[in-house]
Amino acid sequence: LREAWKYRNWVIDAVNADVPYDRFVTAQLAGDLLPAASQAERDANVVATGYLMFGSKVLGQFDKPTLLLDVVDEQLDTVGKGLLGLTLGCARCHDHKFDPVPTRDYYALAGILSSTRTLAGPLDEPRADENDWSRRGLGPGGDEKVAAFADADRFAWVKAGRKLYAARAAVARASSPFARAKAVAEVAHWQKTHAAYEAKLPPMALAPRDADEPADERIRVRGVASSPGEVVPRGFLRVAAFPGQPVVNPKQSGRLELAKWLADARNPLTARVQVNRVWAHLFGEGIVRSADNFGTRGDPPTHPELLDFLARRY
Repeated sequence: LREAWKYRNWVIDAVNADVPYDRFVTAQLAGDLLPAASQAERDANVVATGYLMFGSKVLGQFDKPTLLLDVVDEQLDTVGKGLLGLTLGCARCHDHKFDPVPTRDYYALAGILSSTRTLAGPLDEPRADENDWSRRGLGPGGDEKVAAFADADRFAWVKAGRKLYAARAAVARASSPFARAKAVAEVAHWQKTHAAYEAKLPPMALAPRDADEPADERIRVRGVASSPGEVVPRGFLRVAAFPGQPVVNPKQSGRLELAKWLADARNPLTARVQVNRVWAHLFGEGIVRSADNFGTRGDPPTHPELLDFLARRY
């Protein structure tokens, strides 16, 4: 992914700048929804949301409802294991067998991410089964410039890139001088064509945006997209609830409130999970050995009082 380095560099810069962990988490979940004092701050916040973009997403899928639910599932799995130390994906099809995460809570969270656009339609032609990523513009008027490029040139740009890649491969496997000369000519043609589109590219980042019409999600019976059940209001895990926690803004996806809920000092899991990761990095293994799973199937903390003390200080 050509823009992935921007998110990587944002993470490195944030760590080097000692960005507080609550801000670090909030920017990655909802940076595009945060106020910004300058264009540079706004752009950095947008780049930070690359957190939601990268991962083992399967983009080639004709069944779009299943594709969108699968993308949400991957994002919830990342947030669950990475920030909460919980295997949330188990609750897509049924109440979690071991931890207090009911299916309703899974779809309360899923509604937040299904109200977020991670994908942006077919990749290289209108009927393609492979989907393209959502891109956000950087700099003044960035989103408008990216939208204009997408309308006018995106399909042709992607096609030119694929043709160039194929032509270069043809040069490598050419079995005769004639075949090689033909392939080299193809390379020259597509290189020039691709470069012309590259020159038109506005500055951009792979980043999500809120859906035009955010909405609560339906439970999917057995986790199947085509088997809708009852509607569940967007919200958070009841097992980790605390008084005065954020309430989802119905006019937005709910990512901002999710980020604030995760990053709140009163959340019983987020700080413990991160402190444990830092401890494991420093000492070779965590106070909780199963760093991605603080549930009943994970390992209990060897020193729970120490973990609590560090989490409170963090």
